[in-house]
Amino acid sequence: MAVAYMPLFWLLGSHPVQQWDEARTGLNGLNILRNHEWLVMRDGLQLPDLWNCKPPLWPWLLAVSFKLLGPTELGLRLPAALAALATALVVYQAGRRWLGSWEGGLLAALILLTSAGYVQEHVTRTGDFDALLTLWTTLGALTWLRYLAEGRSRHAWQAGLFFFLAAFTKGVAGLLFGPGLLLATFALGQGQRLRRVAPWLAVLGLLAGMAAWYAVREHAAPGYLQAVWEFELGGPALNQLEGHTTEVYWYLTSLMEVKFMFWLVPALLAGLLGWQLPAGSPGRLLARFVVCVVGSLMVVLAFTQTRLRGTMRPSIRCWHCSRPAACCKWPGPWRPSSIGGRAWRRGWQPWRWWWPCPTGPSAGLWPAFSTAATMCRLYWWATTCATRPPPCPRCAATTWPRTAFLTTAPCFTRPPWSGRLAIALCGCRPRK
Repeated sequence: MAVAYMPLFWLLGSHPVQQWDEARTGLNGLNILRNHEWLVMRDGLQLPDLWNCKPPLWPWLLAVSFKLLGPTELGLRLPAALAALATALVVYQAGRRWLGSWEGGLLAALILLTSAGYVQEHVTRTGDFDALLTLWTTLGALTWLRYLAEGRSRHAWQAGLFFFLAAFTKGVAGLLFGPGLLLATFALGQGQRLRRVAPWLAVLGLLAGMAAWYAVREHAAPGYLQAVWEFELGGPALNQLEGHTTEVYWYLTSLMEVKFMFWLVPALLAGLLGWQLPAGSPGRLLARFVVCVVGSLMVVLAFTQTRLRGTMRPSIRCWHCSRPAACCKWPGPWRPSSIGGRAWRRGWQPWRWWWPCPTGPSAGLWPAFSTAATMCRLYWWATTCATRPPPCPRCAATTWPRTAFLTTAPCFTRPPWSGRLAIALCGCRPRK
């Protein structure tokens, strides 16, 4: 937990609210707190928010956070950071359970916290859906794996509950693991588990709960189901919306270039070696399960027309659980512990090489540090240059991180929120 503080919580509320999903969901949570209306999400104009047609679990949590911490940047982003911390603990516990050692769990959690596709804006450093979605999908997938391994009905019920929470967080995005879970069930030779009643009753309960929500929400403010089809189901699957024109292999190139750049080769190696582990080994089950789930999810996402960065993040988190399997469970003389033992017996003295040791963790944590430093630079620029009229009145809020120079996004003709609410969320005082 001490290691997780730097990438997840350090300077969390230092940069202003960004003009994307976190601003919109922040307004939803703020309007819940101000109007005491928990069913229909409203935008800055107090109209039903049909652009953000996701279920309301995340805005509800933001409203509670605003109630406790006030309408500040920290109140907006702390729930996402706490969900990320919980995900890291879940990954650690999964590695410890399925790999048989706390070292494997610690390695998986550290890799998670040093992945550029996880510790960044839109996930753990901003108030978006994805951190909470990742927590639920990770819990659901690991619980289903436990059901396949042990056959207890309560694990099937728990998996259904976690995936219901995932769907109640971000709609259909919480159910994209479904094809991968079915493929993993047959790949592990556990098809007989599907003959029981418990998993099908769990799926039925999940669908009934989501159907009840959509029916109640449509009755409260008609037009919601049409918006869900346009912005969440048929629209993104059949058309490239909002200018997201990409190729089929865009998710793979994104993993290679930015999101998973440092860990992609070890992940592929872990999947290859973990697949060949001895039969009955927990590491073998974990590796094959993760390969099936991640591979199926990448295929499903590749054939959707609207390709966004946020939809691939649960697969990155699921990958982290299996990567230490190749090192912690590989049998025979090529196991890292065996290699180290032979080197020690032959007179290798590791204390002579102590100085390169901090290099690995420092290089792994660099993406988190660079993101925080960029955000602090943007915050300094927005607060110190507010006295000079910029070319766009909202250029400080539309500056994109991860760029070498300060660039501004084009001004929108119709802002999604009013200036007063933006000041309330950012905590900035207006200057003459």
